[in-house]
Amino acid sequence: NSYHYPIKIDPKTKVKYRELYQTWHGKYNVYGAFIEKSVKLLRENGQLIFIVPATFMILDDFKKLRRFLSSQGFTQIIYMGPAIFKPEAAVASVILNFKKSSSYMGKLKLMRYKNSKVVQLSRNDNWKGEVIKFESKLTTDLSKICSYNLGNVYDIRISPRTPEIKVKYNNYIISGEPPNKKDYLPILNGRNLNCTGIIYESRTGYWIKKSDIKKLRTYFSAPHIVVGLGFRGNGNVAAAYDKKVYPWMGDVYHLLKKETLFINEFDLTDYEVVKYLNSEFVKKYIADTYREVTYHLSITQLKSIPLPATKELKQIKERL
Repeated sequence: NSYHYPIKIDPKTKVKYRELYQTWHGKYNVYGAFIEKSVKLLRENGQLIFIVPATFMILDDFKKLRRFLSSQGFTQIIYMGPAIFKPEAAVASVILNFKKSSSYMGKLKLMRYKNSKVVQLSRNDNWKGEVIKFESKLTTDLSKICSYNLGNVYDIRISPRTPEIKVKYNNYIISGEPPNKKDYLPILNGRNLNCTGIIYESRTGYWIKKSDIKKLRTYFSAPHIVVGLGFRGNGNVAAAYDKKVYPWMGDVYHLLKKETLFINEFDLTDYEVVKYLNSEFVKKYIADTYREVTYHLSITQLKSIPLPATKELKQIKERL
């Protein structure tokens, strides 16, 4: 909306940008196009330095830009944090120092600026454009202990967004009080999900017949884990088990258990996974991995959360 994205680009211009820039993807920010254009103008061993938001390090919308940078030379990122431009802006920012070089393609160095000093945090000499993460002892230990990531065990889907509800499904969704409530269910959204569970009441104003739920999403008809896209409380993921199988819309993810040989030995129940996702271990892992870069989780970030089996969860509680 206009509050979060005050600078709007009309659809025709977006189409043109997609034709001109190979890194344009999803809700791209125009600074990515400036970076791409500048890199293409550089000669061999040429250098550019930009100050940009840190979100390009992790968001899926910038995956093409990250791959592009990795294929063109050496990328150095200096993390400046969210306070560097206060009070004018409170956006986590980085200095992107890029050198175009066929000899140093795929090399990445992550630095941090603090107390007037720049220190190296990590280095990757075989970077292919993956999400750029921070590391700590906890993130390293948790990743070593866990045999799985969330994405190994669960398929992750996102709820239908508001335009879909209003346009695509408007033939069997009503806005306002339904004529006979016992035949309908309210469509829930992120405001119905908090750190203590699900609030099964109408907060969106949209309702759907119980018999039509599968038309919205087939998996709404079976119990499963739901996770908030945005953090709740003091940086919590906010996961819950929807045992009443209600329909959802907006910023809520749905975790659907996979049926593959790989996860046969994964023995946590869905309820235990919910408890783990709401634990201080995961809260600290996300805070250490992504710092102040983002206030919500993408599907890619959610998939990469380390997930333990029962024996491993016991180790985590004992060691961490």
